Amino acid sequence: MNEKANTVETDVLVVGTGPAGGSPWLEAASHAAESLGIGLDVHIIGPGQELEDLYGDFARVREIEESGALLVRPDNIICWRAMQWEKSASDPLRAALARALCAH
Repeated sequence: MNEKANTVETDVLVVGTGPAGGSPWLEAASHAAESLGIGLDVHIIGPGQELEDLYGDFARVREIEESGALLVRPDNIICWRAMQWEKSASDPLRAALARALCAH
């Protein structure tokens, strides 16, 4: 996929992660969104994924490890970072989602 992802066109928050964080973040984000009754997109970004980082831009600017995640508001503001996946990451993600909903 050669297109840049744009979250401004949607009214949902976005979680972005690298290939190493894929499935755990998908599950955590799904549970968090369901518990809050909101829409949430999760994108795994990297080689062989739906969103490929063809030029390494995401890898250069993400400021998280391959297994980490970013929570991005619809206006493209990063409102939360998890440096890496941890088993307890779903609670901070849910809290960050709740804060983002109040701030946006």
